Amino acid sequence: MTVFQLAADYLMSPLYARLFDHLETSYDITNVVYVSTRQRNPIVTSEDITKRDVFVCPKLFSVMDRLLFFPKQQFLYNDASKLMSEFNIDIIHAHTLFSNGWMAYRLKRKYDIPYIVAVRSTDVYTFFRRMPHLRKLGLRVLCSADIVVFLSSTLRNVLENKYIPDEYRALVSSKSIVIPNGIDPLFIENKWESHKKISDTVNVIFIGRIDKRKNLPVLVKACDIINNQGRKVHLKVIGNIFDSKIAEFALSHQYVEYIPFSSPQKIIGHLRSSDVLVVPSLRETFGLVYAEAMSQGVPVIYSCGEGFDGQFADGEVGYAVDPHSPDDIAEKINKVICNHGRLSENCISLVDKFDWRNISSRYFSVYDSIVNRQEWIR
Repeated sequence: MTVFQLAADYLMSPLYARLFDHLETSYDITNVVYVSTRQRNPIVTSEDITKRDVFVCPKLFSVMDRLLFFPKQQFLYNDASKLMSEFNIDIIHAHTLFSNGWMAYRLKRKYDIPYIVAVRSTDVYTFFRRMPHLRKLGLRVLCSADIVVFLSSTLRNVLENKYIPDEYRALVSSKSIVIPNGIDPLFIENKWESHKKISDTVNVIFIGRIDKRKNLPVLVKACDIINNQGRKVHLKVIGNIFDSKIAEFALSHQYVEYIPFSSPQKIIGHLRSSDVLVVPSLRETFGLVYAEAMSQGVPVIYSCGEGFDGQFADGEVGYAVDPHSPDDIAEKINKVICNHGRLSENCISLVDKFDWRNISSRYFSVYDSIVNRQEWIR
């Protein structure tokens, strides 16, 4: 089976390469990758690219090009269409709804090739919310897709309830599924198996960008509340600083320890010495850091209504919080400590949901069902 992978950010994220690697080695999938966004400092190496057929759009788009959606899309469509005669494509996988999905929609109409489309936070919070003139286009892509994939049920609910008209909601919902991203295999291979013991000091860890969106100041205020309750807190903050004022505020507290962003190996060590991960983001696409923490038996506290919320029932591996409420965050940290043994064991037993082997298996099942159905119809 040959899959045409429309992955605009393939060069800038290891997520795509990990998925494609498993599809190729476990299911004999041939991936033909079309990259429509060119970055100057790609993360994916040339060695990774040589594993499969990767075609990068020859044009480096300007800011003005990116604002003019249709001329840019026409160029990409003309360029990508050249590959249709070179490869016998069975199915198209568009990894974004607008930037890649519109191309998939047009290719399906011309070549009668089925496609699945992924919906990401940018599609919802940038395109649907801020570009109302493109909503009909997005709806057309959703309705024509064979399967619509969401990273989280939260994102699915936001799109269906806010932006899908009533007459199309049942159609889109009927072919929508949730498949999360996977985490670095290193975390799965080094899962923490021992029982964690809570010390007198509550060891809280925050991992992420230090900026307004990640909402570190509210976590610091929550830790102040716990300290004032008579319980000692140590807050370890790991991440690159993008807002110096936020960093200064956090580091003005004696119990806060700052560590620049670290390698996965070091992150594992920091997680193992922590009792709870708290990242009360104001907006979250998915939040791989929560799944990474789970692999080390660390319960998680995440924002209600954001990316990770809905992956598990509340209270199964941690708790959802109001990211604007230090009191709520403090209460949930205390709740984690009271239920730590059960939560920690659940984290370890359930983290395989984010193993790329399991995720690639789900995608293969989707591909296979669509391709076989198409062959039967024809």
